[in-house]
Amino acid sequence: LIVKYSKEHEVDPFLTAGVIYSESHFRPTAVSSSGALGLMQLIPSTAAGIARRQGITSFRTSDLFNPETNIDFGTYHLQGLQAVFDSNLDGVIAAYNGGNGVGFAYLRGQMSNVPLETQHYVKSVKFAMSKYRELYQDRLNPPTINITQASNPAQQSLASQIITSVVSFLTRQ
Repeated sequence: LIVKYSKEHEVDPFLTAGVIYSESHFRPTAVSSSGALGLMQLIPSTAAGIARRQGITSFRTSDLFNPETNIDFGTYHLQGLQAVFDSNLDGVIAAYNGGNGVGFAYLRGQMSNVPLETQHYVKSVKFAMSKYRELYQDRLNPPTINITQASNPAQQSLASQIITSVVSFLTRQ
């Protein structure tokens, strides 16, 4: 789900994983003292706005405990913040935690206007990102090969192995 929705919403999957770890430690039923819910700790009003923008008319707050919905909405929100902060990672992370005003204050270096929680949060997410990148490079950032354009022998061999495996799997079904 992290890879799927990060790709769909053009978000670094390591950022998504770092946010999930920092927000909920991968607990889908997490609830914060501020009322944020689920893996990516979304505020219900923010999620309702995302549902409207995505054309989802049947959204209920309890849907935020569904990992797929939560990661879809959370990465959608990160994508929007990337647009606002011109993909500046620190601004995106700070704003995810404290809102756009806090994100802009963080970027301007006005730390007196940035809660300590947000300052720690930015460091936490970036540390988690680096660890996930170190430990799960292939799982969160799988290589992609356009089989029709595999140009070198290694890519052609891998493409052939993938096709053989898929065909073998499908014929056993």
